[in-house]
Amino acid sequence: MDELGGRVVSAAPEFELGKQGGGRNILVINGLYHDSYHIPEALARLGKVIDVTPEPKEVKEGAEHPKKPEAKPPPAKMNANAGEVCVNYVTVDATEENNTLSGYPEKFEELCKYDAVILINADASWFQLQGRIRLRDFVKAGGGLLVLGGNFSLGQGQFSGTFLEDLLPVTVAETKDVQPSEKPLPLKPGKSLAGSLPADLWKDPACLYWRHIVKPKTGANVDLLAGNEPVLFSGGFGKGRVVVSRAPCSVSQSPTNSPFGSGMAGPR
Repeated sequence: MDELGGRVVSAAPEFELGKQGGGRNILVINGLYHDSYHIPEALARLGKVIDVTPEPKEVKEGAEHPKKPEAKPPPAKMNANAGEVCVNYVTVDATEENNTLSGYPEKFEELCKYDAVILINADASWFQLQGRIRLRDFVKAGGGLLVLGGNFSLGQGQFSGTFLEDLLPVTVAETKDVQPSEKPLPLKPGKSLAGSLPADLWKDPACLYWRHIVKPKTGANVDLLAGNEPVLFSGGFGKGRVVVSRAPCSVSQSPTNSPFGSGMAGPR
């Protein structure tokens, strides 16, 4: 049973993903509190970051704000050269009535200009059904997806029973799923990361104090541990690859009383 009620879902369309210039083209979905995740600094480790996010249209003085955000134009450049990381940031427009993603690709072909998509504390409902289908098809065609936990992600973000959960190497809870740990859980690498990161990174590790409760699917890889608990999972979906973190950004070297509060600004 899927979120279409068991009806037949058409096969993902074939489309060549955007790897034109030898660099990386990345779409970042900024959810609430996205600044606390320090993604721009992390992307800078991959190469020279070029922000290609379109500028929002100016609203003339005296003009009424539109009830629905206008669709942003596509980014001017999405063909990163070697050593470059072209990034388009799509930030949620949160209001009391609803939350929308202004600038999220409206066509599968537009999404395929990217090599990977990063979801930062993003709720499944923000994408609506067709947006979730496009993201599923993108990964199935060979795209990469990184899902970061938070108060609007995974079980907290209505992933259960959707096409987004289908993509993940874990199953998520149907309701709010962030729980505190009984004691600090120091981070340490799984087998896949043990030899690829500097050894001194783990001499004074950050600790996890809160985490999403998830269940790994068959074949899921464990890339990072918190104590003896898996915290970073990866797995394949179609031709693509998905990585998910069950840390709600509460990673710190000092205790925190909230999974979404001051403990966010930990080592990256």
